[in-house]
Amino acid sequence: MSAAANRPVLTIRGVELGVGRPKVIVPLTDAHDSSLIASAKRIAASRTDMVEWRVDRYASRDDHTKVVAMAARIHEIIGERRAATGIRRATAIATSSPMPARPALSTWSTCSI
Repeated sequence: MSAAANRPVLTIRGVELGVGRPKVIVPLTDAHDSSLIASAKRIAASRTDMVEWRVDRYASRDDHTKVVAMAARIHEIIGERRAATGIRRATAIATSSPMPARPALSTWSTCSI
């Protein structure tokens, strides 16, 4: 049995990750509406397979209404291209050095938009 046969496959809205050709997934990491929309338009014009919106980088991430409105706008711009949202949460670990606590482990919350 080949090593490829043992790889896990993740399917997101019909796109199988882990099989076939490598997929191109581009993150949207802009903080402000205008630059986020401009980036989404550039991605929509590309041959990207999927888009990941990093909500944790969005300046209005704590305003539920703005997040939902921006998700709808991104979806409108990218069309049928698969999209997911990602929120990275850093877990601080204390160290014995005089350096401040640093982010070490991260968890991701992901959902399709």
